[in-house]
Amino acid sequence: YFKKEININEILNIIANIGENQNLSVQRDFLILNIIVQTGITISELVKITRDGILKNKITSIYKIDYFMDNQLANKIEKFIKNNIDLNYLFTPFSRNHTKTNHLTARSVETIIKKYFNGLSYNDLRSLHYKSLLNNLPNIKQINYHHVIKNIVNVESINEII
Repeated sequence: YFKKEININEILNIIANIGENQNLSVQRDFLILNIIVQTGITISELVKITRDGILKNKITSIYKIDYFMDNQLANKIEKFIKNNIDLNYLFTPFSRNHTKTNHLTARSVETIIKKYFNGLSYNDLRSLHYKSLLNNLPNIKQINYHHVIKNIVNVESINEII
């Protein structure tokens, strides 16, 4: 639960206005914030995403959990990877003494969040993913219902399932 009410659209607008034509650290911040809100990924999984863990619209975490994202974010991640060919981890610190084996820490992610959203924490942003799911729950139920109907084989009556 929140100390104050968070407006999902306001948060998404702030993230969208960070911009992709900025330097690499700002692009990294943009991707981190988007991945948190779109997937609800845990912070320990987020900081250890490797290049090999990205496949089209899917992030596979160190715990072998798949998180899905929209095409727009997937394309931006792909572009970010192409610009950072030497990275092992997707998100690394941009400092003089970093190596390609370093990844961001949980504290670094919290600092990035505070840079753009004063007063919000990682868990506040992560919970926006779940709020978004709850807001779209009727649509999800409808999709699942149609998916079940489509995959029924050799059932005498549809009413047995419903």
